[in-house]
Amino acid sequence: MTVHAMIYAAMERLSPSEQRLAKVLLASYPSAGLKTVAELAARAQVSGATVVRFVRHLGFNGYPDFHQCLHEEVQQSAASPLQRYESHQVTHRMGELESTLAGFEQGLRQTFARTTPAEIKKVVALLADPDRRILCAGGRFSGMLAQYLAQMLTQLREQVSYVPGGTEWANRLLDIGKRDLLVMFDFRRYQADSVRFARACRKHGATVILITDPWLSPIAEVSKHVLTCEVDSTSPYITFVPAMAMVERLVSELIDSLGGRARERLEKLEAVWQEITNDNER
Repeated sequence: MTVHAMIYAAMERLSPSEQRLAKVLLASYPSAGLKTVAELAARAQVSGATVVRFVRHLGFNGYPDFHQCLHEEVQQSAASPLQRYESHQVTHRMGELESTLAGFEQGLRQTFARTTPAEIKKVVALLADPDRRILCAGGRFSGMLAQYLAQMLTQLREQVSYVPGGTEWANRLLDIGKRDLLVMFDFRRYQADSVRFARACRKHGATVILITDPWLSPIAEVSKHVLTCEVDSTSPYITFVPAMAMVERLVSELIDSLGGRARERLEKLEAVWQEITNDNER
C-alpha cells in the first residue's frame, strides 16, 4: 500500500489538525512529504508534534521511517521499462497465465477499494453536466485511454473531444475557460508536456479530473478530483487493465445518471449511422 493510500484510509480517524496536515500532503503528494518535519508543519500550520503523531497513526515508527518510504515510492515510480525488465527476468518466469490473471484481479480489487462511491458520483456529475465542454487527453501511451473515453462520451452527450498532444494542445488553450472540463490521463514516468498542459488549462479556468497511478502525477496539484489505478504487472511494462476498468465504470455510471438523455442520443446516433452505411457494413 502506498503512503497516499494509507493517508486516505486513515482520514476519518485523524484529529482536525492531523486532517489538515493530511490534506496538505495529498494536495502536493509526494513532494510535501519529502520536506523536513519543521517545513511540513509550517506548510500545514500545525505543530511538529502533530506531524510526528500523524505518521505514527499511519503505522510508521517515526518521521524518518515515513520519509524513507516516500523516497522508495519516488524511486519506484521513476523506474523505466528497462529497469523493470531486469527485475522481471530475476523474479518471474514468462508465460505463467495464473500469475498474470491473479495480478490483474489484485490490481482491479485494489483500484476499486481505494475509490469511494461518493468520489465517483462527483466525477460523474461533472461528466453529466450539459453546460460543460469535455476535453480528454493523455500521454504517449495513456492517450489511448483518453481517446477511448472520448469516443464513449461522444455517444452519450454533446461537446466532447479527444485532444491529441503537440500543437493541438496549444491550439485548444486559445479557447479554454471555466466551462471546460479536462479529463487527463498521466502515468509514470509522468510526461512534462502533459503536466504543463493540465496546469495551463487550470490557469485558464478549466476544471481538471486526473486519472493516474498510486504515486500521483504532479497534475494532482491542480486537479479537483483524482482517481488512482494500480499499474503493477507481471511484465516490464505497467498495465492499463485497472485504468480501462475505471473508464468503463465511469461510462456505466454516467449512463445511469443521464437516464433518458443517453437513450435519446444513442437513438440519434443509430439513425445517423444508418444514413451513412449500407446493409453490408452494418
